[in-house]
Amino acid sequence: MEHIKNAALFIIIGLLLQSISTWLQSTFVETFLTDNLITLILTLMAINTATVSVIVTKLRDISDNDGVDFSKSIKSMKDSITEQVVLLVIAVLTLILKSSLLLTTQWNATITVTTVILIATFLYAVQVLFDTAQGVFLIAYKENALLVKQGASKGQKTG
Repeated sequence: MEHIKNAALFIIIGLLLQSISTWLQSTFVETFLTDNLITLILTLMAINTATVSVIVTKLRDISDNDGVDFSKSIKSMKDSITEQVVLLVIAVLTLILKSSLLLTTQWNATITVTTVILIATFLYAVQVLFDTAQGVFLIAYKENALLVKQGASKGQKTG
């Protein structure tokens, strides 16, 4: 359900951005995303994959030492990688449709609709990265709290 809510929000934002661009007679967003979206998604995916691998390693250490169950967190991280692969496929398919002479000559709204989808795809990819970053901070906070707790309990034993 969260995925549908996010996708709907990003489509609405995409519609707004595309409407503003059209009103301003600017093709910047359209050109930028057409030329760079695949590279951006692959880069964000690489960053996310590297970050997730570090996080999973840290979660495993915490789990082994403190018996904390992180299975839901790890599943969520796997899902984020899957989301990015889906976003990559959506971007490629959208760019194919956007560059189709057959489609653009038959339907005038092709460029507008495909640009909205590209904007939404880009925003969703950034959201996935943002979620991963939040996970990093949450884990760092929890690890710090565990270390403080362990230090306090060691201090009580010796004092």
